[in-house]
Amino acid sequence: MRAYTGVNVGSAHQVVDGWLSLDHSKHVVVARIPGLARILHAMGVLPARRWPDHESGAWRKVRFWDARIRIPLPDGSVRYAYSSHTLEHFLPGQALKVVRDVLRVLEPGGVFRVVLPDLERVALAYVALQHSPACQFRDREITRVEWADAAAEFCFAATTGHESRFGHHWMYDRRSIGKLLLEAGFSSVRDCEFRKGAVPDLDQLDMAERRQDSLYVEAVR
Repeated sequence: MRAYTGVNVGSAHQVVDGWLSLDHSKHVVVARIPGLARILHAMGVLPARRWPDHESGAWRKVRFWDARIRIPLPDGSVRYAYSSHTLEHFLPGQALKVVRDVLRVLEPGGVFRVVLPDLERVALAYVALQHSPACQFRDREITRVEWADAAAEFCFAATTGHESRFGHHWMYDRRSIGKLLLEAGFSSVRDCEFRKGAVPDLDQLDMAERRQDSLYVEAVR
């Protein structure tokens, strides 16, 4: 019997029963010290929007994980893996290393679902704003003034050698993430849609607030 249904790599506070949740966030460390989150919240150091996830105990269920070390699971020990808005925070070489480690912990035929900010959608919005003062992006209207600089920072911070406020180092479209997954050793990659795919618990894993700007793919070991 498997110890876990799957592993969620870069889960943040998004914990699902039966899944091993891994994240590098400082919130994992804060949650390990009894009362610290409450003190930091009272002092105004912990952002108000983060407090409910500490109060609910979600962060205490997440295991601290650094991408420079292996995923703490034996080879071929899980059927499913999941990662949402995580791989773009690594440079390509590190992302490839992480994906290969995901491949290692999956059993033959196992499925890895990857959710990422969609570079194509961002690029189309950027192009549209060269010909119009505003366009629709995600679930609202954005203007040329607010987006012109933000789009470049969102997508291309890695070319300057500095991390953007978004924390993004590399952006993907469906073709490029498929190429990465196949290079890592997965046998096939297919496009998916929001909360549709072979991986279970997508009603809890795929976050509604990320639907408008994300791409979804699943790769088979």
